[in-house]
Amino acid sequence: MRTAIDLTSLSDNFSGLERMAFELTKAMLDEAPEDEFILVIKNEVPGMLKPFGRLSNVRFCRIKGKNKLVANQLTLPLTMSRIKADAYLFPAFPVPLLFNKKDTYGMIADLGCYDCPQTMKKKQVLFFREGAKHTAGISRKTLTISEFSKGRIEKLLHKQADDMQLLYCGINLPPEGAASKERQIRVREKYSLPGKYYLSLSTVEPRKNLKLLTDAYLELKAEGEELPGLVLAGREGWLMDPALLKAKEEGSVIFTGFVDDADLPALYAGAEAFIFPSLYEGFGMPPLEAQAAGVKKVLSSDAEALTEVLGDTALFFKNNDRGSLKQALKALAGYEGPGPGAVKKNLERFSWRESAKKLIDSMHEG
Repeated sequence: MRTAIDLTSLSDNFSGLERMAFELTKAMLDEAPEDEFILVIKNEVPGMLKPFGRLSNVRFCRIKGKNKLVANQLTLPLTMSRIKADAYLFPAFPVPLLFNKKDTYGMIADLGCYDCPQTMKKKQVLFFREGAKHTAGISRKTLTISEFSKGRIEKLLHKQADDMQLLYCGINLPPEGAASKERQIRVREKYSLPGKYYLSLSTVEPRKNLKLLTDAYLELKAEGEELPGLVLAGREGWLMDPALLKAKEEGSVIFTGFVDDADLPALYAGAEAFIFPSLYEGFGMPPLEAQAAGVKKVLSSDAEALTEVLGDTALFFKNNDRGSLKQALKALAGYEGPGPGAVKKNLERFSWRESAKKLIDSMHEG
């Protein structure tokens, strides 16, 4: 079987969706060594993909383009259409509007463009809604990453459950030594972190609701609560709130910017607690990654996908409720977290290998 996979997004950013596309592809190559894979990339081969070029069943197909929209919506569909393949996989973003091959497997990670449009630009809302409708309409199987998102796609886009494929994201355990005390010290020095800190990691954008966390944290500090430092890690996205900019300038909250992958396990492991105030998620990898790195205390909003993937291994506060978050922050000091057995059992639900196997089986059946 020959599968063409769109990995052009890996040349732009490398946040949650791009990581998902990379990890799923990597697992597919491991699971189906007898299949042929054509990896479509943009401009130069990303460093993380170069090892795949040594595999006899993998070849790269390169498109050129500096304009992201033109490359995604014009060059990419034209290139993919010329590839003779048995399946066409779009594992990160919606299928381009001009692509109409029948053996398509397109990812819709969430429907934030419908469920929380206020966190996006109007042009983004329209673009992603059209992309989601097109993806659901053309795909032999519409792929998604949680039961929550699957239900929303069924309700809002009228896609039948049998025509969807649930592929949970996988959670990788840190390499040996990556979260050691020595690594934690080096990471603390590299990013100028305090001795004790609460950590939140995500792209700094409205949907992640970091303003709510910052406001609640600073209010508690002003009320005399003794709290560890607050570290917000991750690259800056669009529409950074003025309150966050002020906190950054005043130094009342620490912003690390983009964190190297090699530093993430130690950054997680050094935290007193991991806090994830996200307003809306399709899955929510960071709190699970924090647990995999050894963080005992996780505090999360009770957004539906987050309660689905975290189960009873986290402390939850009412979504987008500052008072509830403040109470939860005060409760963190006395919260011991779940037992290690509960965390281990929960993390075992999430495997790139299992998701890749499900997708490959679905493609072969298709």
